[in-house]
Amino acid sequence: MPLSDPELLLLPQTIRADTAAGGVWNGARVQSWVQQELGTELHLSRCAAGWTARDAAFSV
Repeated sequence: MPLSDPELLLLPQTIRADTAAGGVWNGARVQSWVQQELGTELHLSRCAAGWTARDAAFSV
């Protein structure tokens, strides 16, 4: 199931806040966060395809 618009906004906000505090994100961490926080199954290939932490820093 794809993420909703609010969920898609929450993810980069969470990553930006965490990386500002020194956190490091990768596809596996995104997958784990989505499952734990949103209760949604996200396949790792979707986490890695065309997306980087730098994108989160400069996205909406």
